Amino acid sequence: MSICDFGMGCKILSGTVVIRVGEKHPLILLAALLPWSEMFDLILDDLKKTTKNGKWWLGRKLKVRIHLGAYILQQLYN
Repeated sequence: MSICDFGMGCKILSGTVVIRVGEKHPLILLAALLPWSEMFDLILDDLKKTTKNGKWWLGRKLKVRIHLGAYILQQLYN
């Protein structure tokens, strides 16, 4: 095994990353079929309870669909 430390002292720069996914990809098909609004309704109360001091309306906005999508991917791929 060899270890490469190239770039460890470099600053991170912004950039653009584009990933194209075909419309027949299984995850795209799954996302099209999921009942996002129903899932949102199921988790909304819990999300409101998990914020600091119960002030769920303050701070950065949580993009719930991305949050749910990441959770689903975690469960699918462990």
